[in-house]
Amino acid sequence: MNDSSQATQTSDQEDASENTPKVVPVTVTISDSGNECSPNPVKVKKNKQTDLVFTFAAGTVGYVFDDPGAITVDPPSDGQFGPSVTSDKGAKATLSDLATQEGSFVYWVHVTHVQSGKHIVFDPTIDNER
Repeated sequence: MNDSSQATQTSDQEDASENTPKVVPVTVTISDSGNECSPNPVKVKKNKQTDLVFTFAAGTVGYVFDDPGAITVDPPSDGQFGPSVTSDKGAKATLSDLATQEGSFVYWVHVTHVQSGKHIVFDPTIDNER
């Protein structure tokens, strides 16, 4: 490969990585002592599209993320956040944040206990960098 081809390949890889959303894992714990997301707040870098990927903590069993609507943002903010996507039979939910709007956003986590049907909703925060 000549120098020109290498430079083009490197530039293409950099462009692809700029367009690839950053992934931030968020762990959800449901327990008798309280429900929480970690981290809370979720910190998101300015102007870097970020996928928040929610999974349950090891000790949280028997719950699934609602489908649709596992993660909702209140109030909705002009397309800043996409609709959440639930996958892996309810074991994972993903919310995309364009990160173009700065500020703190309350979001709602919606889960259901499979055996009892009990629906749980709680409200952590996303902080988009200012």
